[in-house]
Amino acid sequence: LGLGWEAARIATPYYYPTYPVYYYPAPTYYYPASPPTVVVEPQPVTAAPSAWYYCDSAKGYYPSVRQCPEGWRMVPATPPPGPIR
Repeated sequence: LGLGWEAARIATPYYYPTYPVYYYPAPTYYYPASPPTVVVEPQPVTAAPSAWYYCDSAKGYYPSVRQCPEGWRMVPATPPPGPIR
């Protein structure tokens, strides 16, 4: 590499002017509005009936006895006395 190479290196600029860089704004994305929040409160649970239905002629309670000819008698909902099975 002689003098010619060195002369070419000195004559060639290391910095080349660049063209201006144009920046574009970021794209805008439009999203649909979210649906409104709806809170559905559960209905209050009704208590179980505090009465049983007894048939005197069949000597049994509903639903064990399906039909009662004289009509059902409402009795307090307490278990009959006896051993627990």
